[in-house]
Amino acid sequence: MSNLSGRRIGMLSLYIAGSLLMTLLLVGSAGASTGQELFETNCAVCHGVDGNPILPNAPLFSKGERMEKSDEQLLVSLSEGRNVMPPWKGILNQDEMKQLLTYVRSLAE
Repeated sequence: MSNLSGRRIGMLSLYIAGSLLMTLLLVGSAGASTGQELFETNCAVCHGVDGNPILPNAPLFSKGERMEKSDEQLLVSLSEGRNVMPPWKGILNQDEMKQLLTYVRSLAE
């Protein structure tokens, strides 16, 4: 088995995230009703189940990274996307994004 380079790992991670996004677009998130369920279904593949990121350069939510931002700023990031994170507008509604944000904030507590 050959060693994977950092770039190949990054590309593989983006492929997995893209595949998950396509699945979510097809299936939707109608069954998820809490922030934790939304996070585990939509975000954990990149941000880790416990807020310790899987993708390089993703915020370390378990240590409170980016949590100094206001709810409004973070909701814009969720809605519009940020860096390699896709936009969730049209996939998650505003109430779901607020539930998700409340849960993400709780990861650092």
